[in-house]
Amino acid sequence: MKIVKFSGGLGNQMYQYAFGVALKHFGNEVLYDVNWFEKINSTQKQGATKRNFDLELFNINKDYASQEQIEKCKKEKLFGIKWPSFMRKCYSHIIKEKNALDYYEYFLHIPYDAYYAGVFANEKYFSAYRDELVSAFQLQKELTPENKKMLQQIQNTNSVSLHIRRGDYVKLGLVCNLEYYENAIQEILSHEKNAHFYIFSDDIDWVKANLSLPEARTYVSINDGKHGYYDFELMKNCHHNIIANSTFSWWASWLN
Repeated sequence: MKIVKFSGGLGNQMYQYAFGVALKHFGNEVLYDVNWFEKINSTQKQGATKRNFDLELFNINKDYASQEQIEKCKKEKLFGIKWPSFMRKCYSHIIKEKNALDYYEYFLHIPYDAYYAGVFANEKYFSAYRDELVSAFQLQKELTPENKKMLQQIQNTNSVSLHIRRGDYVKLGLVCNLEYYENAIQEILSHEKNAHFYIFSDDIDWVKANLSLPEARTYVSINDGKHGYYDFELMKNCHHNIIANSTFSWWASWLN
C-alpha cells in the first residue's frame, strides 16, 4: 500500500494526485491522506496560508486513507510507541523529496508500504498518463451564470490567459517581474495579431496600475479566493497561456 499526502493549493494537489496515478500504474494500491487541510485551517500559527481541498470538486478517484492505514504506511511506531527522532530516519517509511522539481524514479519502485510527503512537480512522473489526468481534472461543480458567460466569451475569441500571482509571493520575493510579462505579451502578439488577453490575479488593482496591456483585454474579477477553481476552469479553456511561476497556472496550461 502507498499513501500520498495532499497539501497546498489546487496546483500542488494536482501534482500529488498525478504522482499517485503514476504509483498506481506501477501496480501499487494507492490511497490519499487529506488530513492536512483540517490542520492548516485550524492552526493559529501566524503567516499560515489557509487552503481548501478543492481537488475534491473534480473528477478524481476519492480513495482516502484511514488513520490506521496512514500509521501503518508511515511506520513511525513500534507497539504503539513512536520511534525516537534519531531512529525515525532509519526505520520510518515516510518518503520525502529534497526538491519538488526533481525526478526521483526510485520513488515509483519502493517495494514496501510507504507514505509520500511532497509536491512531485516533475512531469516525468505522469506525462504518460495524460488522457487519464485530463479526465480526472474535469471540474464537476457547475459554473455560475457569470462564469458561464465568461467561458463563452473566452471560447469565442483568440483568448490568452495571463496569470499574475502576488499575495504571499510578494513577501517571499517570488513574483515574476514586469519585464517577464511584457516580453511574454509581445511574444504572443508576434504570432497572434487578434489576441484577446484575459487577466487573472489575486491583485487586479495592482495589475491595472502597473502592467501595460493591449486594448483587447478583460480583467477577470468575478471570483474570490475561495472560488479559484472557477478561474482555473476559465484559464484552462483559453487558447494560449502566459503563466506565473505557479503550479496553478502551470496546470491550466498543461491541461489546455
